[in-house]
Amino acid sequence: MQRKTLAFATLITLTFILMFGTVASNAFADKVIIEFTQQPGPVEEALVRNAGGIIKYTYHLVPAIAADVPGLAIAQLRANRMVTHVHPDGKVQALDTELDNSWGVKRIGAGVVHGYNKGTGVKVAVVDTGIDYNHSDLDANYAGGYDFVNSDTEPMDDNGHGTHVAGTVGAEDNDVGVVGVAPEVALYALKVLDESGSGYWSDVIAAIEWATDPNGDGDTSDHLDVTNNSYGSDSDPGSTVKSAFDNAYQIGVLHVAAAGNSGNPPGKGDNVGYPARYDSVIAVAATDKNDKRARWSSTGPDVELSAPGVDINSTLLGGGYGEKSGTSMASPHVAGTVALVWVAYPDWTNADVRTQLQDTADYLGDSNLYGYGLVDADEAAPLTDTTPPAKVTGLSVTTVSCAQLDLAWDANTETDLDHYNVYRSTTSGGPYDLIASPTTNSYSDVGLTASTTYYYVVSAVDTSGNEGEKSDEASGTTSADDLGPVTSNVVADPNPTNGATSVTLTADVSDSTTGNSNITAAEYFVDTVGADGSGTPMSASDGTFDSPTEGVTADIDVSGWAVGQYTLYVHGQDAAGNWGTTESVVLDVTEAPTGNENDMYVWDMVPSTKPGRVFTDVMVTVTIRRDSDADGVAEDSDELVSQARVEMLLERGSDSWKFAGDTDASGEVTFKLKTTSPDGDYKATIQDVDGDGVAVSHDIYTYNPNLDVKSSITFTVSNKEIASTVVAAPAETHKTQLLQNYNNPFNPDTWIPFTLSDQARVLIKIYNVTGRLVRTLDLGSKQAGAYVSRDNAAYWDGKNANGEKVSSGVYFYLMEAGKFRAMKKMVVMK
Repeated sequence: MQRKTLAFATLITLTFILMFGTVASNAFADKVIIEFTQQPGPVEEALVRNAGGIIKYTYHLVPAIAADVPGLAIAQLRANRMVTHVHPDGKVQALDTELDNSWGVKRIGAGVVHGYNKGTGVKVAVVDTGIDYNHSDLDANYAGGYDFVNSDTEPMDDNGHGTHVAGTVGAEDNDVGVVGVAPEVALYALKVLDESGSGYWSDVIAAIEWATDPNGDGDTSDHLDVTNNSYGSDSDPGSTVKSAFDNAYQIGVLHVAAAGNSGNPPGKGDNVGYPARYDSVIAVAATDKNDKRARWSSTGPDVELSAPGVDINSTLLGGGYGEKSGTSMASPHVAGTVALVWVAYPDWTNADVRTQLQDTADYLGDSNLYGYGLVDADEAAPLTDTTPPAKVTGLSVTTVSCAQLDLAWDANTETDLDHYNVYRSTTSGGPYDLIASPTTNSYSDVGLTASTTYYYVVSAVDTSGNEGEKSDEASGTTSADDLGPVTSNVVADPNPTNGATSVTLTADVSDSTTGNSNITAAEYFVDTVGADGSGTPMSASDGTFDSPTEGVTADIDVSGWAVGQYTLYVHGQDAAGNWGTTESVVLDVTEAPTGNENDMYVWDMVPSTKPGRVFTDVMVTVTIRRDSDADGVAEDSDELVSQARVEMLLERGSDSWKFAGDTDASGEVTFKLKTTSPDGDYKATIQDVDGDGVAVSHDIYTYNPNLDVKSSITFTVSNKEIASTVVAAPAETHKTQLLQNYNNPFNPDTWIPFTLSDQARVLIKIYNVTGRLVRTLDLGSKQAGAYVSRDNAAYWDGKNANGEKVSSGVYFYLMEAGKFRAMKKMVVMK
């Protein structure tokens, strides 16, 4: 058994037996179904008529025409490029108190369901021999149909098979005879089988099309819900028939069909017939009163469900009752159950209903014999609570501020109450928007606009999802705007050394929850907050103050500021003139380095273009600059450094040459290996800057002396070298300070050196440029001393708190040690 999953929806079945071997009875009039590449119209109809055909149906559900065509013309039709298939229009064949008289209905639990659900109004098509719609147990539920055998609107049963099937689906609950699984369904008779129980697939396609559009207006929204197909064929009737069922399922029709009566006593083999075999159809096997498979019930992986099918008592042609056996009798038990499920869950799709039947079936054993199991009506369509809670009363609204109104109402007393729905409008009478679903009988509505009237209604909702009547409307008006905006996310960047010229101060200012008026101004103070409006003005980050939420910014000249900590305070003003909350940030101005201390260097490396043969002389010029803006890039604005000690290693294979030199006034030093240099690639590596003994070991350039073209190529490589004072042996006493990380820029990791004057717990917090905390390095308690080498400095592996590598860019690291706080910038460059 395979679960059939489609994107469409339908659950009813009937059963046919088709025997292609007896189809072609006349060479001059073969019944065929002609499938085209597109929906057939006048051109395709003319093609069939020109071939001598007499058209029976031109379908809309599938691109096909059913017709009687001379046998000699069939090959001509197949050869036409507009035609995809020509299928034989094969014959199909029927597959052969109150509750106590209907043991199958009772066995699947439908009698229990009848106390609260009778499938009322669900539209079920019995695709069969017709229905005796004058039968006293069927007449009230008969809703119409069509006779495709005789081409009229009176699908009266002339065989009895369809009437028996219809009784199992929906015989009335009238204390007479038998009762159906869904005794208040709307029964539709689609007659496709004649008085002998035989019919043609062309009529079946027409019936399925009718079920999707009963009035034929092209609008399928009025489609029937279920088709029961108690007929079948052991042979595949072709792609056109399959497409008809699939397309109807996609529209929303649920097909249920008899699996077939071709099984054998051992239950071996794959012999489910058509249309039950299709993925869009539920195939139903037959069971007896002991829940055992009927020995003749078809088996195989396409069996989806089982239902009673042996000695089933139901309505007969002419007004009586009688027993019949077959999967034809099992299928309508499932079709009726579909109707019950759809009443219980009216918003479900056909796929939802199908899954419910599968999930609630009673397991009987081998899925090839029973599918998911015996259909279980009372589990599939349980009693559901449809009674909504009482109307909410006592709703009142209280004004709290210019941005808040408080609501309260009488608590509902239902034991199954789940929550309330609060609706709001700015217009009396609505329309209302759902704004909250509190579980208590009060609610605070915040973030409102000042001096505005709001209108509310409230309803109660129970645990079954039933929503009660909405309360009477209540209203409230917010007060005039008397609250100022809220300030947040204050950031000063960068923390400067003294001698730096500028710091950028940014913050967010919002009035969205305090009156919802536009921001009109912002200001900052240094160390002491003065009177509102007396601070230094800030600008809107986007250039204009024109919304309730603004980013604000100011560039602060710190060129004359002494070493120390400064507190910067920021707040904003709204359009009502209210100044809001004040938030602050601490700015550290640290001591500027002296001499070579803490210098950060970048270098450009230029292969020599001086006279000489490039392929015999290896000459490298290095330019040293002080990276004044700490961006890790050598720029003209960066100061040239003279008398900087530079060491270089030049390598080729296992050979190496070491050089040392001091930069001249232009910041340059040239290294030259003048010899008839061996051919090969030379790798030049800056080993040290300023001669502090710390090797940088960054590969700069691989140089090939075999080049026969003189060229000048500049390679920019960034590095922030750790100065000698950082890596020198620590003195006996130290002051607490945060030093520049190394390497910087870096990829993938770096060391962060620092010194301590006293024992303290040390935290290193790393932030991105937006001020978001990326990682905290808790170094624990440290003794006074210097932590500057790779053995004892703080180490960051370039990952965030989740263990993920951070992206390239500028980051800030903040050191906290006791009362000491200092921040520096570093660059991740990948």
